[in-house]
Parts: sequence; structure tokens; C-alpha cells
Amino acid sequence: YLFNTLSSLLIPLISLQYQTGIVVVKTIRESHKLFKLSIAISFLITLFLSILLLIFKSDIIFLLKLDNINYFIFYVPIFAFFYSINLSFINYSNRKKAYKLIRNIVIMQALFGSFISILIPFLFEGLKEYGLIISFIFNPIFSVLLFIYAHREFLRKLNFNFSLSIFNLAKKYRQFPLLLGFPYFINVLTSSLPILFITKYYTPAAVGYYALSIKLVAAPLTILSKSIKDVLLRKVSELVNAGRYPLNYILKLTFILTIIISVPFLVITFFGKDLVPFVFGKQWEQAGIFVGILMPSLSLKFIVSPLISVLPSTGNNKYFAYSHIISFAFTFLVLFVFAGKVSEIDILVKINNTDLFIYSIYYLFIIIAARNPKKTS
Repeated sequence: YLFNTLSSLLIPLISLQYQTGIVVVKTIRESHKLFKLSIAISFLITLFLSILLLIFKSDIIFLLKLDNINYFIFYVPIFAFFYSINLSFINYSNRKKAYKLIRNIVIMQALFGSFISILIPFLFEGLKEYGLIISFIFNPIFSVLLFIYAHREFLRKLNFNFSLSIFNLAKKYRQFPLLLGFPYFINVLTSSLPILFITKYYTPAAVGYYALSIKLVAAPLTILSKSIKDVLLRKVSELVNAGRYPLNYILKLTFILTIIISVPFLVITFFGKDLVPFVFGKQWEQAGIFVGILMPSLSLKFIVSPLISVLPSTGNNKYFAYSHIISFAFTFLVLFVFAGKVSEIDILVKINNTDLFIYSIYYLFIIIAARNPKKTS
């Protein structure tokens, strides 16, 4: 979990979110320029962070209590780098409407990760407890290699000779790091707050139950949600650049997502406390109660999360920034005030209600953005 959290925090910092522009800018020429810029920026920042890590490794491990992943600490920026490059390829593929390619690579990446996590402990007994981390590291590398092969003709034609003009390009599209990069970082930090506060104020068992609850529901929903988000980003950008309003498309997609999540919502909300122990054993009964409490907010997240890409694709990056700052402020305030003062169940109820409020605000910003689109250059 620590490796995942650290890597997630670095990803928006390494890429500065320039890869988002690959999809939303109007011309293919500018898109190619942003593809090169995103790779260059990711490489330079990864190099800088790796040097810092080399110099201050002991201090960082002590400060963040990372003794459990001591041997893997240098792989954190490397993982974040390949993850960032992977996002650039996904956005370029999205720009080219190569949705089948994206889907196939996502499936192969998932299968590869599962294979590695099983194979490593089998071959190397000493690495048994690190199988998941190792598969986590190799996943984006494997995906990038597949994308390089798939887009080999495009890469051969792409001129990777960089000049001072790259700084002008970075300045021209500075809204991406300013209005997207920082909010993405805040969003990852916000997502980490509940587990950090639960770890500090409640029992290790509560942490385990919470982590399993999130993994059971969020992991499969995130895969589907991300696939929808990638397509939505491109579709809305096309509508905006064609001078059309995307509001009706957003409302239609909202309805479809609501229908998709309705069955899991009903089953897990009302039967989760019986279903989880039936699958994982009676010792995980509490996790079933946890997931039942969190299911309303997890369902709303499933509906709203892919729609958030409407904000950058309509040129309303300021709403993107506002929404993530509001999310962090409310989540931190609720946890700071109530964590340790109420029971495990009560803090989960408050986390659920806070997320329901936050994602309702997100959706309000999405509707405003869909009614007021701005063409990207």
C-alpha cells in the first residue's frame, strides 16, 4: 500500500499532466508536440527525483517510515515514469480512436501482472512477500513496450530532436500543470487521507477491513470507469472543437452509468455483510459491513469519476482545480475533527457522507462546464 501511495503521489508531479493535451488540443501537429513534451518532462523530473532520492534516501525512509519497502524505494520514481509514459501512449491512442488497442493492452497488462505476482514467489522464495510490488512495478513497463510496438511507425516518424522551442511549448500549455497537475496531486492525497487517519486512530484490523472493502469494489469499478473516461475525454473534445454542446451526451452517459452500477449497489449495500464472509471467510465479516456502508459513495464515484474528464476537455480547467481543492479541504476537515473521537462504524458513515457531498459538487461543476465549453487551441 505504501509503494502504491508514494507512486500515485509522484505520477502527477512527474508528468505535470501535459499528456492530457495530447487528446484535447485541436490540431494533430500540436498533439504530436505535446506527446514529445510529456516524455521529455517526465524523463527530466524522474532524473531529478532519483538524484534527490539517492542523496536523501536514509532521511526519507526514516521520515516516512518506509522500512518495509526499503529495497524498492528507488523503483518508486521509475514506476511513476513508466506509468506517465503509458498515459501518454493511451492518450495518443485515444486521439487516434484506437480504442480496441487500448482495451487489449489493458487486458494483457492485467494478465501479465497476475502472472508475475504468482510467478515471483514461486521462483524466488525470498521475494514471496514482495510479489505484488514487483508485479506493480513491471505492469506499466510491459504496457509501454506493447504500445511502442503498436505505434512503431508513428515513433519512427516522430522527430525527438529537442530545442529551446520546447520551453515555449511548455509555457503555451502551462494551464495543464497549473490547473490539472496540482489538482491531480491533491486528489491522490485526498484519496489517501482516510487510510492514513484510520491507521493512526483505529486498530490494524480496521485498516485491513477498510482496505479490503475498497479493493473489493473500487478495483473492478476503476478499470471500467477508466475505460469510459479515456473515450469520453476524446469524444467531448471533438464535440467542443466542432462547436457543439456536450451536455446531452453527458446526461445520456450519466443515465447509462447509473444503470450499470445499480445492480452492484443493491447487492452489496443490502447483502454485503453476508456476501463478503461467504467468499473470504467468517473472519472478514466486518469488511462486509464496511463495504455496505461505503457503497453509496463508491457508486456515486463510479458515475462521476469518468465524467470529470469533461472539465479539461471543455477547457474549464479552473473548475477541475476548484473541485479537487474543495474535496481535500472537506475530507481533511471531517477526518481531523472526528477521527479517534467516534467509533469505526461512525467514521465510515462520515467518510461516506463526505464523499457523497464532494462528488455531488463535482457533478455540478461538470454540468456547468458542459453548458459552457471553450475550444482548445
